[in-house]
Amino acid sequence: MKPEMARLTLARKIAAIALTLWKKEERFDTEQLKNANSSLSYNSALRSRRMAGFDEAWAAVDHPKDGESVSPELQPLLRRVVSEVLAAPADLPALKESLTALLEYLGGQGRTNANCWAVDMFFCLSEG
Repeated sequence: MKPEMARLTLARKIAAIALTLWKKEERFDTEQLKNANSSLSYNSALRSRRMAGFDEAWAAVDHPKDGESVSPELQPLLRRVVSEVLAAPADLPALKESLTALLEYLGGQGRTNANCWAVDMFFCLSEG
């Protein structure tokens, strides 16, 4: 598998986890990741689009969703995840830590419709 496809697959899985947490109104639990083998299918138009860089993808999602603003605390969390995903060589403990921080934020104080939507769309759009 090409590295770009591996990153895209990981980003889609992260988006699927964020969307599932939001829809089920659950808190993030790392134990559930050990048993989870979930995926979210995206339409083929999204798969074939040119992937945006961080700033372009963030600009596309950093606006109110249904009257609710995306929290400013979300940007550095996403930036850290993307940085770890794109790091070469991969630092898996750092990636796990950044993902845990993002998902704990979305499962706690950052649990809003706008934030969960933004993370889902961000990973659909970004190269991270």
